[in-house]
Amino acid sequence: MDRIVFLGTSRCIPTKYRDNTSILFEATNDSFLVDCSGKPYQKLLQCDAKMNCLKNILITHYHVDHSYGLPSLLSSLHLTGRKEELNALGLPIVIKKLLQLMDVFDFPKNWDIVTKLYQINFLKVSGTFNEKIYDGPGLTVYSCKNSHLIANLSVKVYYKDLGKYVVYTSDTGSPNEDIIKLSQNADYLIHEVNNLSDMTEDAIKNGHSTARQVGDTARRAHINNLFLVHHGLDHPDDIDRMKEEVGQGEFALYVPDDMEEVFIS
Repeated sequence: MDRIVFLGTSRCIPTKYRDNTSILFEATNDSFLVDCSGKPYQKLLQCDAKMNCLKNILITHYHVDHSYGLPSLLSSLHLTGRKEELNALGLPIVIKKLLQLMDVFDFPKNWDIVTKLYQINFLKVSGTFNEKIYDGPGLTVYSCKNSHLIANLSVKVYYKDLGKYVVYTSDTGSPNEDIIKLSQNADYLIHEVNNLSDMTEDAIKNGHSTARQVGDTARRAHINNLFLVHHGLDHPDDIDRMKEEVGQGEFALYVPDDMEEVFIS
């Protein structure tokens, strides 16, 4: 069962119905989590994630909404008796910040008082364009830097059994030529849309994309399916407006809800 699960779809401020954006990429015998917010362990339970297959978590950047749930997830896995090794990946500055965050909770020195702590590795990713950062039994993951207020990563996930590519770019200033190149002819593009087009100045200032800019990226990249996340819109009228601003293209357009799953085909 190869799928994408949208654990959260909102921007930095959660809405009534949307939590901060976090995405699980899962193959039959493999999985890869990108960003960690909200109540990650509970959400993984709700979507019946294969916990023993989850061995890598990438934190795209150290803004609060993308990283604050990591200590909670690692602790929940620990207290439920996890034995498998797990990697937390990120750019060097992200790993530095994550270790500072973990130190607040006395990691690792006091974690194994109750039960023995499984092996947790904090691994640095360079951000080089199309760098292979994971190659597992069902998934291969590549990354590159994008343009945001701080150093940030996008990912390209290859589903080996199906030969399909999924690109996810988190907080991204547009246009970004590397992201367009990374996404060329991708089967799926998941793109943040932090602003509607009447807030273009705010988007530029804060290193985000407008709906219209995302549409331009999708058309230039010739992708097949476009998913909009990190927008923080609940009302159907606002979602329709966002879709209209993206515009037409040779792609199917979706606005997933929290905990929605998409099966790769």
